[in-house]
Amino acid sequence: MSAFTAARRWLSRARAVPARAERVEQLALAAAARQPEATRAADASAAELAAARSELAALGSQLSETGAQLSAVGAEVAALRSELSGLSTAQQTQSGVLRQLHHAVRVTAEVASGPQRDRTFREVLANIQPVTARREALSVLVITWNHAGFLPDALSSARRALDELAATDRGQILILDDGSTDETQEVLAQFADDERVRVITSPNNMGLARARNILLAACPTAHAVVLDADNCLLTDGVRAAYTTARTYRPIITFGQVIASTAEGTGWAAASYAPSAESLRVGQSFDSMAVIDVAAIADLGGYSTDPALAGVADDFELILRCLRRGKLVGYVPATLGWYRLTPLRHSAQAADMRSVEARIERKYLYDEPDFDRFALFGAHPETGLLWATPAATERVGRPASPPAAAPLPADAGPRVLLIVSGGVGNLGDDAICDAVHRRLRRALPTAQIELVSDRNVPTLATGATGAAEVVPWSGTVMELWQGLSDAELAAAATEA
Repeated sequence: MSAFTAARRWLSRARAVPARAERVEQLALAAAARQPEATRAADASAAELAAARSELAALGSQLSETGAQLSAVGAEVAALRSELSGLSTAQQTQSGVLRQLHHAVRVTAEVASGPQRDRTFREVLANIQPVTARREALSVLVITWNHAGFLPDALSSARRALDELAATDRGQILILDDGSTDETQEVLAQFADDERVRVITSPNNMGLARARNILLAACPTAHAVVLDADNCLLTDGVRAAYTTARTYRPIITFGQVIASTAEGTGWAAASYAPSAESLRVGQSFDSMAVIDVAAIADLGGYSTDPALAGVADDFELILRCLRRGKLVGYVPATLGWYRLTPLRHSAQAADMRSVEARIERKYLYDEPDFDRFALFGAHPETGLLWATPAATERVGRPASPPAAAPLPADAGPRVLLIVSGGVGNLGDDAICDAVHRRLRRALPTAQIELVSDRNVPTLATGATGAAEVVPWSGTVMELWQGLSDAELAAAATEA
């Protein structure tokens, strides 16, 4: 490079120095102008960070306090458990004595109110002109006492149950207002346009048994289904029970009753297939059943025995019918929904065991043979399912099942699946469904038959996700009938 060219480049850079210096100065001034804003932003961020740290510290303190409170509650629970487990036999006996004393007070109250209730019963009965000739149809008998809040649901379910029957089978909806002091009359006024609804009003509370006996006298049909005002009927079950009652003519036809709280929780079954064991438990039978009206009335109706403390008249009735040789039918169908409320009638017994003991002393004192009771199970879609020896003379014997078709050569093993479902518990049914699917996956060609606690559990899908119908052989109680103690013991030993 020549000296001349080098000099030209140096002069060019020299001329650019003032402009660059001016640019640097401008940048410095702009940075100085932005510095306060940046400082403020940094200060704000620092303040937010300090506040967040303070909140975290407060939360930590609260969590520490909550932990201490939970520890204290746990200690109290442990102390209560220790106290309860340490109750002496004398203390437990004292608790039982208190329950019995409460029961005695209830019985005394029933005795004291008996004369007044009997007078009211006679007055109401004189005003209704009892029926003497009844036509073949089904009515609904409803007792209500301060249940205005539940009554619309009950009456709507009664309407639906009758609407599902043939027109000639539809009776009345008879309602007895047993001295209510709430809005019951206003609710009943809403049903005044329904010609099937008949309301009978009692000036004073007669109690459940007397009120039911009034409705027996007023019922214009041969059969009736009993419904308390806080419960609801289910149409399919009512139709199945009524059809069975018309076919076999038992004095009582009952079936399943599902139960839950008013909010739809705590589901359970409150009534189920009769057995020697279940007939000793009041919850094995509910008043929500189809009855032969004239036959029940001729038997004396519902018991007003004060020793029952105003509860368990339905349990007493079924044992009285069986003890007097009457035919009783069971249908594997759900007749209704029983609402579990703290103020329900059956919950008013302080000592239910005393009530059941009273009934046992009257009807089960001699340990009667279950087979001597005239009991049977049937369903309109299947016919007669089973019958005790005492019942076969009236209803016959179940038809022998058709011979099984020969299994194909590639058929898998025959498997009897015994499950705990069918009791109205969704959890049990879900377990049954899961076990069934696992079994189907393990044995795709297996011939599966099902036995359950009470009814047919809901099996949603097969192994492939498609719906599958599994043959149901019945309930455990039904299948062990006829087996001797020795056979049952041998089966248990082999298992």
